[in-house]
Amino acid sequence: MTTADAELAAPAARAYLPWLQRRIDASGLPLAVAGAGIAGLQLASFFAWIALGWALGVGSPSDGWFWEQMVGPNVIMAALIGWVPAAMAWSRRRAAGELAALAPLLGAAGSEAGERLAAFPRWPMALCGAAFAVLVVPIVRFDPDMRAAFEQMHGFGRAWMLWVNAEVGWLLTRALLEDLRVSRIFRAAGERIAPVDLFDLAPLEPFARRAAEAVLLGTVSAGLLFLIFAGDGWASTTLPALLALILAPSAAALVLPLLGVHRRIRAAKQAELARIHARARADRDALLSGAGGTAEAAARLPALLALRAQVAAVREWPVDLPTFARLGGFLAIGLASWVGAALVDVGIEVALR
Repeated sequence: MTTADAELAAPAARAYLPWLQRRIDASGLPLAVAGAGIAGLQLASFFAWIALGWALGVGSPSDGWFWEQMVGPNVIMAALIGWVPAAMAWSRRRAAGELAALAPLLGAAGSEAGERLAAFPRWPMALCGAAFAVLVVPIVRFDPDMRAAFEQMHGFGRAWMLWVNAEVGWLLTRALLEDLRVSRIFRAAGERIAPVDLFDLAPLEPFARRAAEAVLLGTVSAGLLFLIFAGDGWASTTLPALLALILAPSAAALVLPLLGVHRRIRAAKQAELARIHARARADRDALLSGAGGTAEAAARLPALLALRAQVAAVREWPVDLPTFARLGGFLAIGLASWVGAALVDVGIEVALR
């Protein structure tokens, strides 16, 4: 049994979805609307918490530092908190659609891959999310820029800063790891594709689509985090490390879906070339020896050489121009999110002056 067989044949855990994913599915709302709703609730919670502090005598609505340095970052943070679960739901739905498109090529392996997709690993994801959420405490304490902002806040502001960073760490870690897990499912499925038609790789396009789709979560999230932690208020010297922690899993999730099917294409190509070479050598030997069948060998050899050239030219990765266009589009969305959030931040600053 190959590694791919073992991965796909592993018993599926009882189907589980995180609470927020279940709420999104149950709402029946378009994902953009669901994400905007989550972001709105997050922002409302921020103002409600700060207003509670004001009511208890902690801080004041007249505090200019709060309006200038906390509101903008929290608006963008709320957008990030709404974006991550909505993007995770979109990614899982797209993955299910791509597996359905591959069903004729996968057979029983397609059903096994679908079961693995549905089986969200609850406790490993929870532990990883909690571990990353806890990391926010030393970051706030030891990062000089964030510590300076932290010390200017009152108690309610400090508690919120710790909470919202832990919340982002929890949500984003699980979403990125889920994209990696899904990409591994596609890698394993790719190694079990039925015989590959080297002259028609179009049925394998779902692998390339999945690879491109896997970068969307990370690029948009990195753009929003860059704006928050590189600007005024919550600037952070740990920003490069944070971006690396986001973009590295996204880069891996981009490559993994292509590896298994790449191996299948390469193996099919090498096997086909070996058959052509064996036939061409036999015909060449027949021509050189002058034995019987030289006429048939002479007629067949040019066709074999042409076929060899055609097979040798077959690409070994199931990517083409539409794949790169789709990938470029997703990267552009990430850039657009950064520009849009920057405009929001600037608009808030202008409105408060």
